[in-house]
Amino acid sequence: MGPFSPCLSEAFTCRCVWSVPLQFENAAWYIARMTTVAITLRDEDEHFLDEIVKSGRFLTKSEAVAEALSELKVRENVREQRIAALRAKVQVGIEQADRGEFVQFSAQDIVAEGRKKLAAMQAAN
Repeated sequence: MGPFSPCLSEAFTCRCVWSVPLQFENAAWYIARMTTVAITLRDEDEHFLDEIVKSGRFLTKSEAVAEALSELKVRENVREQRIAALRAKVQVGIEQADRGEFVQFSAQDIVAEGRKKLAAMQAAN
């Protein structure tokens, strides 16, 4: 066997001699350097990892954790985009207020407007 001779398993995951995983599942390819880290898990999370590996979805707990981290990265990216959009809207409001483009109102005004809308909705039904 040469240095690039893979051993293909039924789960379509192979490992080369250099222990760099190549994953073909779900048409997702990745080659990554790996670092070993010690983490502390709750008992139920450890049990979940055991079960998901037993199910055959992942070959190792490390693969399951790696996919979970990938999903967390996506979620954090979406969160950061939403925060950036919200900050941009707040900035627009600040700029409008600086130009005097705003309407003053009180809590009583908001309550009165809400009651009008509620009465209109109830009348329509």
